[in-house]
Amino acid sequence: MQRLSLEQRALILADFDTIADNLELVIAEFYRRLFETAPDVRGLFSADPGGQYEKMLRSLEFLIEALDRPQTLRDYALELGNVHVNLGMTSEHFRLFVPTFIAAVQAYSSDWNPQQETAWQLFLEDVSNLMGFAISD
Repeated sequence: MQRLSLEQRALILADFDTIADNLELVIAEFYRRLFETAPDVRGLFSADPGGQYEKMLRSLEFLIEALDRPQTLRDYALELGNVHVNLGMTSEHFRLFVPTFIAAVQAYSSDWNPQQETAWQLFLEDVSNLMGFAISD
């Protein structure tokens, strides 16, 4: 998370607090958008989305809480990367993940602005890169 400034971290934390009560809806919105954009990705997920939503919810919460603990975040991201590689995920999937997840967060954030979008973009790209899915320089 070296690319994130303190201000960008603060924006992500503030957004997360704003959407905290709607996290399940944000995640459902993310998957709706993802499967609409890339229907072939659906085959990588179980038929029961509830379990997947819960896993993503817990992972996102952990990643946000670990923003100020780089080694913990890095270790967790590597573990997540291994899980996703074993499921058949690719860097291309994560290239779709970032803008799709940002759109879902934006849908539940108040007063969305370009600074928030940049902060989330950097955060999600960094996590994806730590997971082993090279999507940014």
